[in-house]
Amino acid sequence: MMIVKLIMKVVLLPILLLTIIGQWIGAFFTGIASVILGLLSTLAWVVAILSYLMRISSGREALQMMAIAFVAFIFPQICAWLIEGIVGLRCILGNFMRS
Repeated sequence: MMIVKLIMKVVLLPILLLTIIGQWIGAFFTGIASVILGLLSTLAWVVAILSYLMRISSGREALQMMAIAFVAFIFPQICAWLIEGIVGLRCILGNFMRS
């Protein structure tokens, strides 16, 4: 049994390294995307509200702009949720490697 566990640890070591690198890269790009898309979605939301209040656009056009702003805002949140899954996998693999 001990030999099988050692073989499994050797086989899973590259996967552990890939999850660590994926976590770092994902966290970096998700952080940058959160800032950029957060600013853009805020700008689109403000433009939609102001254009509707000033009667530049109709209610439907304003809702379309607000929907685009929502999608731009929620995309980094979905990516962060996926990164949490990678972190969970890394924790499971790390615990197995330490056992």
